[in-house]
Formats: sequence, structure tokens, C-alpha cells
Amino acid sequence: MTDKMATVQKFYDPTFIGPIWMSFMEGGDDNAFQYFDPEFTWVTAHNGWNFSGSPYIGMKNVFNNVFVNGGADLAPENYFVDVSEYIDAGPDVAIVLGHYTSTSVRSGAWHRIQVAHVWTFKESRVKEFRQYTNTYHMMNFDSCE
Repeated sequence: MTDKMATVQKFYDPTFIGPIWMSFMEGGDDNAFQYFDPEFTWVTAHNGWNFSGSPYIGMKNVFNNVFVNGGADLAPENYFVDVSEYIDAGPDVAIVLGHYTSTSVRSGAWHRIQVAHVWTFKESRVKEFRQYTNTYHMMNFDSCE
């Protein structure tokens, strides 16, 4: 397994990524940022949450627009990415296929939403994260099941 694939797989391991996401929620620190290029870019799925400002460039911009303002209706204690496949797509690209699973904070409805994530690396650090998902389901979270 390449270093790139090992890093991507870590991002979907709750014991590894949980403290990093919590660090983001608290404003970030060197532990969280060490995996990302300083000009890290987060590209939100078209017509999804916070699409109007996407792409977000730089860790503080990602933090403020994705983690602080995004996904407010998701119950964080049961929000997961259920990975079905990791794909090595070349020397600097990894693709992850799976589903978001979560419960709506407002309605209590449980959801499973198809997703693809494309990770691009530069010198062993994440340069870009690109999200593709069922945005209709995301934007109608309380009415879709």
C-alpha cells in the first residue's frame, strides 16, 4: 500500500480522524494541519451545503465554512462515512466510494447518502478534497429517507 493510500484510509478511521475533526472544530492546530498543504482546497458537491462559497482555499477558510457553518443538521455522534472502496487513481490521487450515514438533528430520521471523495496529494500532504454526493438527498435531509 502506498503512503497516499494509507493516509486516505486513516481519514476514515474514527479513532484517527475523530481527534483531527475535533481539532478543526476548536480552531485547528499543528496536529490537524500537518496532513494538509497550506493552500489546501475543499470543493463541496455542487448544490450541496455551503456550495455558494466553494471551493474553500486555506485551512482557516475550510474550518470556518465547512466545519463551523456546514452540516449543522447532522448529529455528530452518529455521523460516519461508510467506505465501500478505496481506489488508487494514480501517483497523486485517491478515490473513496461509500455512503454518509447520519441522523437528522431536527427530525430524527436516519439517512444513508451515496458519496465519492477525490483526494489529491502534493509532496505527501493533502492538496485538495473534492466531494461528489447525492445533493438532492442532502438538501432535503428531513424529507428523504
